[in-house]
Amino acid sequence: MNIVQTAKLGAFSAVLFLSYGLCFVQAAPIVLDFEDLSPSTLDVIPDGYQGFEWRGVGEIVNLSMAFYAPTLRSECSTTGGIFAGGYCNGTTSGEYVAFRGTGSGAATIRRGRAFNFEIAFITSPWNDGEDLVIRGFRDGIELYRDLFIIDTVSPTRIELNYLNIDTLTFQGTGGVNAGYGSSGEGIVIDDFAYSDYSVPEPNTVPLLAISLAGLWLVRHRRIMHIDA
Repeated sequence: MNIVQTAKLGAFSAVLFLSYGLCFVQAAPIVLDFEDLSPSTLDVIPDGYQGFEWRGVGEIVNLSMAFYAPTLRSECSTTGGIFAGGYCNGTTSGEYVAFRGTGSGAATIRRGRAFNFEIAFITSPWNDGEDLVIRGFRDGIELYRDLFIIDTVSPTRIELNYLNIDTLTFQGTGGVNAGYGSSGEGIVIDDFAYSDYSVPEPNTVPLLAISLAGLWLVRHRRIMHIDA
């Protein structure tokens, strides 16, 4: 193979690699730390926040998830308070967390546009050894399900790769009361990371086909030259 053919082959290989990468590139994750929901210290997360619906707190109006800054109310102590325990210990950044309290049912995060769930830090409000079931759905069909054990002492880093979902549920049940002055099941969430799900761009498919055709042409001409 001469220098020209080598250069052609290298160029076509580079285009092939680029087109392959474009087909499978994934958007950078977006991290929700809930700090932009201040200055309220206890309120529901409004539907539409970051494009999601936030549902599943039985004791909060509209059955929405809520956000809270326990440190602003001086409730983070070992003696307990209205909100202590995992609400305080589950804060991984800033002062605010999202939570589903002691109401029944799962915390539900829903969006009309498909997304990928990547990472979240989750703590139990009052119980140690609480079971946490996470489920991912697309168009009402369950695609993913995982079980974790969480406690009140520190957040558990949950790293999953739930792709192309529109609904995510978290449900905590069971466990043993940790003695913070209250009781109940639920979850506390901070630093929820997700990314937008996207299909390959339409023009990457023709680009891939052209790259493959170019590689075949170079190889075909090389074989003809050897036979001659």
